[in-house]
Amino acid sequence: MEQAQQGVKSMANDAMNFFNRVIQMAGETVGQAEKTELDASFLKLFGDVDITRNWTDKLIKQVEVVIQPNPSARVQEFFTGFLDMPPNPRQTDTEILGQSFVDAGQELGPGTNYGAALTKAGETHKQLGTSEKEYIHVVSKDFLGPLHKFLDNDVAIIARERKALEAKRLDLDTLRSKLKRCTDEEEKQKLEAETRQAQAQFDHQAETTKILLEGLKSTHVSHLACLHHYVDAKAKYHEDCLQKLKTLQQDLGKKPDPPKVGDPPKNTYAPKNVDPPKSTVSPKVVVPPKAEDDAELSLIDGL
Repeated sequence: MEQAQQGVKSMANDAMNFFNRVIQMAGETVGQAEKTELDASFLKLFGDVDITRNWTDKLIKQVEVVIQPNPSARVQEFFTGFLDMPPNPRQTDTEILGQSFVDAGQELGPGTNYGAALTKAGETHKQLGTSEKEYIHVVSKDFLGPLHKFLDNDVAIIARERKALEAKRLDLDTLRSKLKRCTDEEEKQKLEAETRQAQAQFDHQAETTKILLEGLKSTHVSHLACLHHYVDAKAKYHEDCLQKLKTLQQDLGKKPDPPKVGDPPKNTYAPKNVDPPKSTVSPKVVVPPKAEDDAELSLIDGL
């Protein structure tokens, strides 16, 4: 029963504090209430945090789009990198292209120059796809992961303490306004004691918040290290890809010269001009038989 009464009393105090803060904010808005201003260094720290938060969010989004344009695959890569899991077994577009090269080479004939070249190009592209997955995994783990952690943890804690500082300031200014308007001596003494307590709470919260804000310097150092990891991973990826492509160039050999205009394509049938075939049968003249008497007809007479 007593615990329930304390809970109700606490809720009533919270409601009253909230109401007083709303009144204080309204008075400050219309210029009818005084407001405790933070010093310039405090405001600069808040501004630095806001700038860092905004640009960190933008950089994360841009890097994610560059390393993985596919949104669904991007989410999966983030979790594999953030949880330090092995690279995603899902095939990349480069690996899919490599398999298409291989299939085309097998279908066109691995024994032909073109078919063999397609097969070699396909195997190389599959290796490039593997390097790409490793690159995405490293960037997700060593660059995107810490930046996400900063937004999800550090910025969230600073926002919470900043909100608490504003609440303490409103409570302090509310008591100051009441003390300024108070005319009863006994009530005034009570308000002075409450104001001193509110001032101490505000100072403590301001110190706590300031310590968190000043930690931004170490955050920048940490993010600089993450940027180094990103550049190193990208350089290693491109060097690896360049080496594989140079090896492919050597395997493919010399590029064939393109056919000249007017030349018939190679390996095509081109008929030659030949004389008509000569007959081996000698022509014979057949002479109709001559009639031997007057009763027979002679075909010669009609010729």
